[in-house]
Amino acid sequence: MTKNDLSELGGKAYNLYKIKGVRHAKFFVLESSFFDKMPSVQVECLRLIKQKIAKKIKKNKKYAIRSSAVGEDSNEHSFAGIMESFLNVDCDDIPIRVLDCYNSAFSKRAISYRKANGLDFEKNQIRSAVIVQEMVDSDYAGVINTINPITNNPDEVFISVVKGLGEQLVLGNADSTDFTVDDLGIKTNNSGFISNKLINRLFDFACVIQSQCDRFQDIEFAIKKGKIYFLQTRDIVPYKDYDLTKPKTVLDNSNIIESFCGPVSPLTFSFAKQMYKNVYTQALKQSRVSKKLIDSLEPYLDNLIVYHKHRIYYNLNSWYKITGVYPNAKTSTRRMERMMGFETGMKSKRLKMNLRDTIKFVFNFLKRLKNIDKDSQKFLTDFYHQIYPFSVFDFAGYCQKQLADIYFETEKKTLPWYTAPVVNDNGAMIAYHKLTKFVSKLDIKDKEGFISSLFINLGNVESTLSASMFYDIVDIILSDKATKSDFAILDSQELFDKYAKSALGSQIKVYIDKFGARVTDELKLETVTMVQDPLILYSLLKTHIKNNLQRPKREKAEVIKPNLTKLKQKKFSKLVDKTAYFIRNRERLRLTRTHTFGAIRNILIRLGKIFFGKGLLECEGDIFYLEKQEVFELAYSKSILKPNEIKKLIADRKAAYDKSLSIEPSSRIVFYDDKRLDVLSAGKETDGLKGIPSGAGKITQKVKLILDPKSAVINGEIILTTRTDPGWITLFPLCSGLIVEYGSVLSHSAVMAREMGIPAVVGLKGATRLIKDGSTVTLDAIKGEVIVHE
Repeated sequence: MTKNDLSELGGKAYNLYKIKGVRHAKFFVLESSFFDKMPSVQVECLRLIKQKIAKKIKKNKKYAIRSSAVGEDSNEHSFAGIMESFLNVDCDDIPIRVLDCYNSAFSKRAISYRKANGLDFEKNQIRSAVIVQEMVDSDYAGVINTINPITNNPDEVFISVVKGLGEQLVLGNADSTDFTVDDLGIKTNNSGFISNKLINRLFDFACVIQSQCDRFQDIEFAIKKGKIYFLQTRDIVPYKDYDLTKPKTVLDNSNIIESFCGPVSPLTFSFAKQMYKNVYTQALKQSRVSKKLIDSLEPYLDNLIVYHKHRIYYNLNSWYKITGVYPNAKTSTRRMERMMGFETGMKSKRLKMNLRDTIKFVFNFLKRLKNIDKDSQKFLTDFYHQIYPFSVFDFAGYCQKQLADIYFETEKKTLPWYTAPVVNDNGAMIAYHKLTKFVSKLDIKDKEGFISSLFINLGNVESTLSASMFYDIVDIILSDKATKSDFAILDSQELFDKYAKSALGSQIKVYIDKFGARVTDELKLETVTMVQDPLILYSLLKTHIKNNLQRPKREKAEVIKPNLTKLKQKKFSKLVDKTAYFIRNRERLRLTRTHTFGAIRNILIRLGKIFFGKGLLECEGDIFYLEKQEVFELAYSKSILKPNEIKKLIADRKAAYDKSLSIEPSSRIVFYDDKRLDVLSAGKETDGLKGIPSGAGKITQKVKLILDPKSAVINGEIILTTRTDPGWITLFPLCSGLIVEYGSVLSHSAVMAREMGIPAVVGLKGATRLIKDGSTVTLDAIKGEVIVHE
């Protein structure tokens, strides 16, 4: 018999022999073949067992006797609670307990389990071994799951610990203290129950054991005088189909959902995918990364975003690979995660670059960072001169070839410009990281909230200008009794017909020209904006006037002034100013993306009209069910598809898209090869809910659940929602607070909340599930905490 002979050892013993590099509680195994030769008389059986174990046991020890049947603790069947185990067994009692343990494999309960699971159940078909293991008189004991069973997160290990022996936990006689741990550390409050050092060691050992077993593991352990002993490990049956040796791909939409929420058309995705690839490839080129390295990164650049169930996700494998160009890949990865609002515990490896290329990259990156203001100004000047006019132009009279030529000419011209926003984003990450590191050393209780409070009311933040201009129009309407009455009574079309050519209509047109593309889902090409339909703005104005919505008065949030030396104060002020610049500049540059998609949208709408007129589409809007390449093949008359084939292709895609509307995929999905694992929200139903603070004070008020801002009526409540985008800006001045499930310190909702002095908590996973519409809550934007009162 060898230590890898499963038919002799059974599942449990086989797993114990399989793991290496960790301390087991000492054990030996009575193999299945030993029991095959057992006589039918019990006395003789006990004699043979006693003889077999005589030289292996110590008189002053107690033992655990455990079954190890063939098929038990496999990745198919756990046999949990089916067969007997005995703890604290005296030496003299070992033979009888071994026999009891072996015989339990043939009990009615075990046979029923085998029948129910389609296993061999005839006595001559069942084989079982027995483990005899020294008991550990533990100070602590518990169970480790190498995947978080609450959230399905494979990057988190879930450790349950009790004082004393582990049987109290297994039997349910004692409540455990639970720890969630990943590569970044312990994510739950310890409260001194057990040392962090021991928890981290358990995590490290669990990772070793899992790597040797190739499946997610359920591991029992004991701790005595600071030493860890492993008692057994088994595959976790519900996760049996996930082979951890297969390639792992992680998709996450925690950040990108702010730009692309819900189902997205094939055309939008194909444009967005190409844009991400082109912009980041260009950024690497301008950073003087070698052509050879860029070529090697092409598969990752081509998959920065992916399309799954008609939703757009970041492919984190690709993003973590790209961050490897930075000299300190680990720190850069953490910065990226902070900005995007998620953590994975995934590791980013430094890409192989020779010293010359590394110096060249760092020098060029720092040079671009130093010149960011100059580059940003040039980018904005060129953009608003050459591209912005297309975002408010309907291209009437242009033929399909002209439209295609304009698109590709514009793409070629503007591509180098878009590295400025990429550099600025990196600057924001670095500056925020440095500021966080500085503040971490200060004697301030709620550090994250304090940092956020430093950026309240920065002034001249681009996105708030649309709200300011909108409410200027509202004030004009309110200032005239007749106009106010019209907006309360007439419908949107009637208002447009009456006021479009008036002074008020001119003011509304100015707003549409500047911010008309800034609507909910503004980056979806299929979205109808105010540019295409001015009635959207008239409807928004009507909602505000009709419901007499009032902007709540807010107390100015108090900013704590740290007690610093003159030298430290100078450094602190410089860090704050630099971070503030990058945040403000990020919003300014971000608006150009809105106008770019607006220009593309206008070109596509005109192409849709032309294709429909030629009988290629059933309706103009069907163009959004084609992909970018297909659209321009049609535009240049190079498509090999016949009109009926195009219509069939679109019909199939429409059906698939419509089917996806009823699906709500997880925000994170992990694939092991093609086997999918949905990671669930980590939110817990407790009185105190934690997220990322805006730093803008504290408010107690009722919440109002808003999922669609288009017709929402807010009158001083706290907005509760899954995500926001720039199209929500007209609601922000009307709310007293903001709770958002998704988001990060630099997400649009957080920046706007700070700029407008709105108490907000973002990135509060599961918020819309855990907080009921109409509940009264206390929102603390310094602590990042929401307390539900009812």
